[in-house]
Amino acid sequence: MKRQGERWKGWFTKERGPFFLAGSLIVTSVFLTLTVIYYQYYNYYLHSWEYIDGYQFSAFFCFLLMFLSGFMTMRGLFFHRKMLITKLSGGTFVGDRIKTELLVILLCYSSWKWRTCFIFYSTAVWGKYPINDRLDILFAFVLHLTIVLFVFYGSLLLLVRQWLLGIMKQTSLIWSEVWRYRNRTPVEIRMQNRRKGALVLALLFLAVGAFAGMLSMGVCDPTVGFLVIVSCAGLFLLFIKNGYTGRIQREVGCLTYQIQCMTEDREIPQENILTEQSALYEASQQLLHIDTAMKKSMEKQIQTERLKIDLITNLSHDLKTPLTSMVGYTDLLKKEELSAEARDYVGVISLKQEQLKNMIQDLFDLSKATSGETQMAIEVLDMRRLLEQTLGNMEDAVCESGREIRTSYQDEPLLFEGDNGKMYRVVQNLLENSLKYSMEGTRIYLEARRKGSQVEMQLKNIASYEMDFNPEEIMERFVRGDKSRTTQGHGLGLAIASGFVHNMGGTLEVSIDGDLFKVVMRFPFRDHEQRR
Repeated sequence: MKRQGERWKGWFTKERGPFFLAGSLIVTSVFLTLTVIYYQYYNYYLHSWEYIDGYQFSAFFCFLLMFLSGFMTMRGLFFHRKMLITKLSGGTFVGDRIKTELLVILLCYSSWKWRTCFIFYSTAVWGKYPINDRLDILFAFVLHLTIVLFVFYGSLLLLVRQWLLGIMKQTSLIWSEVWRYRNRTPVEIRMQNRRKGALVLALLFLAVGAFAGMLSMGVCDPTVGFLVIVSCAGLFLLFIKNGYTGRIQREVGCLTYQIQCMTEDREIPQENILTEQSALYEASQQLLHIDTAMKKSMEKQIQTERLKIDLITNLSHDLKTPLTSMVGYTDLLKKEELSAEARDYVGVISLKQEQLKNMIQDLFDLSKATSGETQMAIEVLDMRRLLEQTLGNMEDAVCESGREIRTSYQDEPLLFEGDNGKMYRVVQNLLENSLKYSMEGTRIYLEARRKGSQVEMQLKNIASYEMDFNPEEIMERFVRGDKSRTTQGHGLGLAIASGFVHNMGGTLEVSIDGDLFKVVMRFPFRDHEQRR
């Protein structure tokens, strides 16, 4: 108890300046209010008309003193370091938690109550305090007036304090509800749309209550009417806060928005993360943990993929050096006088070296395509001309394969943006796969046309083997459709083509329907104006 008393004593000693200023303001206001009331009383009810000029001057002087004392007190309270800086740095003041709307209501009520002291048409203030010499009635009136002034100055000073500290928006109930309405989640919007009927009934209740309050102010005691209006407004705000934009609705909406951000790989806004006071705080934290774990898993997967690409790149470089030496020695052997059988062996070695060289180059191209490091010379191309040029260069290979390629092109230019060299490589790989894996004696269909805002190329053929795999599987690296490996290849053609197309802003899809193998490649269409 002694320590508690010392703490209160120290606190009062440190804050006694503002307390003395507030006390002097209230005492001065009470005294000057009484002075004005008695001046009016003696002027109008004792008919002392010969002193009317003096009474008016005295009333004006009293109001001037009240204004000056109020100004000096507010200056002392709100520009005092201990009142602002110390309390702000040391923690929030208890009065700062009071809602702004409640302070405004108290300020309006107390100011109206104080104002009615000066405008009366009987010998009794507020209809129950006669202005005479009875001390008990005078003391009761002074006590009542002191409470009114305390509420008036307290609410006024707290409002000014909130304004100076810049926390009016945080303490305003209306502002918080407006902010919540503007930042509603999709779940909140759907739930509120189902309660529009209840909102209309609440608005009708508010209108009826306001009308009844105004009617009461004109017929009976104005205080009763004022309380009716305030009660109806409070019930309406209570419905809006708990029934229409409820806390649980907001928390459920925040949780669903967090899930949406996780699925779209976006950062979760800070205002949608629930605080510890929320009922669904644990669920929100679990979602955040899941989001963190998913990001770590994705980062680890990206890192692993990057290591694979680096390994392929380094392996390609390391294989090129000994392969170059082997090719050189093979060329020297070709110049020597060898037997027919040995010359055949050298020819086989040279052929296998060429295949190995092509495979190493494909590995190198694949690593650059999947890592996005391939440099693209983007220009406007015509899909029809690209296909015709590629088919013209592959005419010998088509004739040797025994397949027939049927083409169907749209007459108008099929313009798109891409790298000419890379696109030639993509189309060449696709055609080589069709020639290699299609059934002998069948036709290969190549089409190019415009569909909406897309330039589309389709390549269809009948496979010479049973395609017991998924379209996604055949797009992976080192995966071949011909699992028996009766044909040449190493399973990189489609993977390289897909990487190049993706880097140029297009898409490449594979679909399988029985023995029908179809590849669809799409690019955004570019018209003549965009070309210029």
